[in-house]
Amino acid sequence: MLDLGTLAPARVARVPDVKPSSRRASSRAGARRAACRRRAATAMSAADMDSTLDAPHAPLTPDGRLPPAILSNVPGTWAYDTVSRRLRESILSRVATDNADTLDADPRAAAAFAALDAELADAANVALRPIEDDGGPDVRYWNESLVDAWIGETWLDTPWLVSEFYFYRRILEALGYFGDGPGALKDPFQRDKDAGLAACAEATKALAPKLNAFANGDGDDDAALATMRLFVLVSLWGNRMDLSIWPAAGATASGASGEAASSTRAAQAFEEALRAGEECLLWDDSAAAARAILEPGRDKIGMVVDNAGFELVCDLALADAIVIARDRQNERNDRNAPRAVVTLHVKAHPVFVSDAMSKDVRDTIDAMRASPDAATAATGKRWRGHVESGAWVIAPRFEWAQPQPFWELPRLARGALAEEHLVVIKGDANYRRLLGDRLWALDTPFGEVASYFPAPLLALRTLKAELGCGIPEAQARRAQATNPGTWQTDGKFGVVQYLPEPARQAHAANVAWRWDGAGSDARSRKELALVLAAIANACAALSARLAAAPLRASDSLGYAGDENRRNASGDAQKKLDVVANDFVRDALTECGAVRFYASEEEETIVELSSGGAFV
Repeated sequence: MLDLGTLAPARVARVPDVKPSSRRASSRAGARRAACRRRAATAMSAADMDSTLDAPHAPLTPDGRLPPAILSNVPGTWAYDTVSRRLRESILSRVATDNADTLDADPRAAAAFAALDAELADAANVALRPIEDDGGPDVRYWNESLVDAWIGETWLDTPWLVSEFYFYRRILEALGYFGDGPGALKDPFQRDKDAGLAACAEATKALAPKLNAFANGDGDDDAALATMRLFVLVSLWGNRMDLSIWPAAGATASGASGEAASSTRAAQAFEEALRAGEECLLWDDSAAAARAILEPGRDKIGMVVDNAGFELVCDLALADAIVIARDRQNERNDRNAPRAVVTLHVKAHPVFVSDAMSKDVRDTIDAMRASPDAATAATGKRWRGHVESGAWVIAPRFEWAQPQPFWELPRLARGALAEEHLVVIKGDANYRRLLGDRLWALDTPFGEVASYFPAPLLALRTLKAELGCGIPEAQARRAQATNPGTWQTDGKFGVVQYLPEPARQAHAANVAWRWDGAGSDARSRKELALVLAAIANACAALSARLAAAPLRASDSLGYAGDENRRNASGDAQKKLDVVANDFVRDALTECGAVRFYASEEEETIVELSSGGAFV
């Protein structure tokens, strides 16, 4: 297991918010601003740099401060190996080979590629520079809000997630992706994606009949719930299998080689993953997630998609199962109910080699429709129908290809997620952004870390980086004993984490960090933050109920029972009193920080949580 103590020197600030100016600043002025910020940061304590005190959206922490961000300057870590070696040796060299025609046709691109290679060869000493104005609509935002605080820092001394996303953005800059030359709008990773799509044909052939049986069947609610849980797990382990399906040169142990061998490995990995699923889960909310997906009224579901290839096939399988199940519910119960819509949030440009864009979704569907396998073709035809009917919406955004923590998403991106009734976060890179790529104690509750999220949340992640949360200590020990030293990075283990009601209410919770009186230790402040957030959410729920009161008068207005009914204080008990009490009591129960609860609407003192510290 990663020793967090070795990373103490790597503590860095939360990336500061920078509001874009009304006009493009000169590079000299930008450099002066960045230098001033670095000098100011040097003078600040690490506690101040990591403070969530004034953040409008932030995780709940024991002391109002974030844990250290992961840098790439600690030898022996996956982050160090990635930035000091893998980006150059395994990825950049391969991109150069696969895009030799572009580099041969464009001397400027070839020179830019050589310069990037030279920087990575000396990553411990070469500093980051701003993204050049290459025609991309994201350049200004990158330079003023994403990388500006790290200009002048080396590749290794910059937060790991920033370095990685910056690397892929520099590849696009070098190849002229946003320009009008030979590399314009040409996906530099297309060869890998094509190979991955071809290689997953056999695994897709194994999956398609299961989907088609569900689409053509007419099972009861229990069967639908079991099937939905299956496809939640299929979506999860598709992320695991993206390690196995990419074609590689050379022969396998059985003597097969090339695409056929990769396809066989993909099919075998798929079956193995389903069999081993429960054994490899370190946290499993898949049953609760399946129930949530099938809840009536949950008509807008978003999926922040990760990789192309078979992982994308598995994600689309889950999206297909959602539409099928919800259509069947409407057919049985209310044909006038709105149809469920699954929004596929994909990257607006190539990143991380295999990450899915809009074209990759369409290429996958088209390849399946053209498959000689009848079951695969039928699935592809149905998926094409989902897109054409609006049951699936493909929504690319630049923010999904950027390194900011999800609690610092720009307003429009956060708003897009807030509109969903459930958001599915897929994959390791997205999960890292969910955690801010910071070293949380592994047993930190998922609900506290993701408390800022703007909608109900389902995270599906196989572990491929040395960070996490919501993993009980016993499970971490088991994983370490099974795969010593590699269990956090080898993709064997996964988590299904469902958060039905993120606490949010960061402004209310922030009050707790200002409590410095008697008994104000870190644990008590965190529990106070949970209590304040719970009360704020209860107030918000009551406000929503009042807004709908004319439509729900029988539930919310008038007396409870009859006007002679009295509460514990002797007052006539009104329905709204009971409703408000229920909201507050239920919210405080859910937060787990309140042991005893007294209200004039309750006949006796109620024990809410035996482990709570507040009354």
